[in-house]
Amino acid sequence: HRTHAPRIELARYCKIMATTSMMRRAAASAAKSFTSIRPFSSTTDFNRAELPTLSYEYDALEPVITGEIMELHHAKHHQAYVNNFNKAADEHREEIQKEDKSLQTLAQLNDVMLFNLGGHINHQLFWETFIRPADFQPPKGMLKASIEENFGSVDDMVREMIQKGTGVQGSGWVWLGYHLPSDKMYIHTTPNQETLERSGLKPLLGIDVWEHAYYLQYKNRRPEYLKEIWKVVDWGVVAERHASFKPEDVTSEGTSEEEKEAK
Repeated sequence: HRTHAPRIELARYCKIMATTSMMRRAAASAAKSFTSIRPFSSTTDFNRAELPTLSYEYDALEPVITGEIMELHHAKHHQAYVNNFNKAADEHREEIQKEDKSLQTLAQLNDVMLFNLGGHINHQLFWETFIRPADFQPPKGMLKASIEENFGSVDDMVREMIQKGTGVQGSGWVWLGYHLPSDKMYIHTTPNQETLERSGLKPLLGIDVWEHAYYLQYKNRRPEYLKEIWKVVDWGVVAERHASFKPEDVTSEGTSEEEKEAK
C-alpha cells in the first residue's frame, strides 16, 4: 500500500525559487512531481527526503544486477542525494520558509537543491520499477497496446531505449515518458539527475545509465547492461503509472520538447 506524505513546503519552495523562465518551468515540474511519488516525510514541520526501503533484497535481481551493485547504489549513492538535499534544506530552512523569500538567495540554491532532489526522485522511481526475474511478466493490456501504437512493438521500443541510453554522453537517464496533451509516448534522455518532467513528459520507466548503476558488473559494456535490465522490469508498476495519468492532469503548459523536435 502506498501513501503520500504532505509536501507543501517543498512544493512551495520549488515554485518560488525560479528567477528565469527556464527555472520557472523546471521548478513547476519539480513541484508537480511531488503528487505522483512519495519522497518526503511529515515527521517535522519541514518536509525532508528519506531513503526509501526497497520491497526486495539487494540480491533479488541477480544475475541481472548483483547484490553488491544494488547495495552500493541504494545505500551509498541514493543516500548521498538524500543527505545532500537535506543538508542544503536545513542550512537554508529560514529562507525557504519565509514569506518574503530572497529570490537571489534561493536562486543560488538551484544547482545543489535541484541536482540532489532530482537524484532522489529519479532513484525512487527506479527502485519501484524492478521485480525478481522469476516473477517477470511482459507488458499486456492497455500498456502493451499503447506501446505498440507509439513504437510498432514492445521490441521496437526496447531497441530504441537501448540505442538512446547507449548514446547518453557521460551520466544520465533514458526514459519512457508519456505526454498528456497528445496522449503519446516518447523515449527521452536526461543529463545527470535532471527529472523527466522538466521536459514536459510524465515518467513511465527510467533506466539509470550512470556508471555506478552497472560498472562493477558490466564494466564499460553499457549496451549489455541496457539489454539485460529488461529481464527485471516490473511492467505492472509501469502500467499503474500509465493508467494513473488522468485527463484532468492535462495543463496548458504547451508541447513537450519531443514534440517540438518532431516539428
